[in-house]
Amino acid sequence: MESSFYPLHKEGHATKISSSIQEWCGQQFIQLNNRTNFEIQLNSYFENPADKHFNIPKTFLENEIWNLIRLNPEELPIGALEMIPSFEYLQLDHRETKSYKVNAKRSKQDSLEIYTLQYPKLNRTLKIFFKEEFPFEIEKWEEITPSGSGVNAKMLTTKAIKNKRLKIDYWNKNSKNDVSLREKLGL
Repeated sequence: MESSFYPLHKEGHATKISSSIQEWCGQQFIQLNNRTNFEIQLNSYFENPADKHFNIPKTFLENEIWNLIRLNPEELPIGALEMIPSFEYLQLDHRETKSYKVNAKRSKQDSLEIYTLQYPKLNRTLKIFFKEEFPFEIEKWEEITPSGSGVNAKMLTTKAIKNKRLKIDYWNKNSKNDVSLREKLGL
C-alpha cells in the first residue's frame, strides 16, 4: 500500500510518501518526509535494515511521478538524471534507498503518451501510459525487471491495465453493502 502527497501549486517535491509491504514472512514500512532534506524512516522485519532513520538529498522521486502526470505532464523530468525509485520496488528488491541514474523520456503511441524511466544500474524499466488531454488519466503501466541475477537472470514484465472506471464518492463506500462495487470494477 502506498500514499503519496504532492503539492498542487508547484512547490517542489512530494511532501510525504509512505509505503508498506506485506510479504509472506513479515512487513516493511518506509516513510519520506520532505523537510530540509528527505527524512526517511524505515522499519522492517529483516534484521538488517530494520529500524533506520536517515536523511538523503532531495531529488526526483518515482513515487511522485504518478501525481505529476495527473497534474501537468509537461513538468515531467526528461533526460539523464538522478531519481529515487519507487519505495515498493526498493523494498521488494531489497535495494538501498538512494537516488539512481535514470534516463527519462516521453513518447507517443496511438492516442496515449508514454513516460519511460530506464534505470541502467538496476536493469529496470517503467513505462506509464496516459491520456494526452486533461485530466491526463493513467490507462496502463508496465515494469520490466530481472528475476534473479547473473547469466541465469530472466527479464520479467509486469503489466496493469485499467478495465473500468467509476466516478463515485468512494470515501463513503466502505460498508458490506458496497461490496457489489468491486464486481462493477471487475475486481
